[in-house]
Amino acid sequence: MTLRRLLFAAILAPLLLAGACKSDDACPTCTDIVTAIPWSAPETHTYRLKDGDEDRGQAVLSVQQDGDRLVLAQSFRDEKNNSDESSVTVDGATLKPQSSTRTVIDSELRKLAETSYEDVETGKCSSGRIANIKQSTFEPPNDEKADSTRSNPLCVPEHSYDNDTSLFIWRTIKFEKGYIVSYRTVLANRRSTQMVTLNVREQVTIETSAGEVDAWVVDIQADTRTQRAWFATTPDHRLLRYNNDSLVFEIEEN
Repeated sequence: MTLRRLLFAAILAPLLLAGACKSDDACPTCTDIVTAIPWSAPETHTYRLKDGDEDRGQAVLSVQQDGDRLVLAQSFRDEKNNSDESSVTVDGATLKPQSSTRTVIDSELRKLAETSYEDVETGKCSSGRIANIKQSTFEPPNDEKADSTRSNPLCVPEHSYDNDTSLFIWRTIKFEKGYIVSYRTVLANRRSTQMVTLNVREQVTIETSAGEVDAWVVDIQADTRTQRAWFATTPDHRLLRYNNDSLVFEIEEN
């Protein structure tokens, strides 16, 4: 399986939903999930991507300050130089998305998704907020002119975050045994949204490259799938490990 196929499925393995310019079904349990920003920008963490015992590549997660905004970036790369990179500009306090780009490159093609979020009248979208999504495909990947382009708006439900910020916003919840919170994630490259529920299970001790580390265990449920992540119990709540059924992310620490 190529890195591109693995990483398209890597975060939340989204369920495709019917798309039109209206908000998704009501989610009475959904709420804004950010309780505190645990990091100090700039910040960078590196992870090994594992498929069982096999090393499948490297991931880098970074946070940069941009005035009163933050830029949350992910970069995935394998030994064949296939890559999957995203950058999301968010409000510095709420982490609600303002714009995003995602570029996936392999030996055959380059796929680019560009998204801008904006407030609109409720007559255009029941939630009052849309994502303008432009998707382009370049084949071969170094072509400057796109072979195909699609542009359509997506109505963004309340309590929504860009899916490419998932590994960041999960660090901002209340870490307390039994805490459960739900929100909506926007999958721009799929032109859909999905409900996600986080469940803080317990504290455990796990082994990392730097030795034993205390961690909070969090289950992530989207549709019928459940994934699991481990976050440090220290105030930064950095992501230590993430198992999404396709790959395991393991932090590299000294």
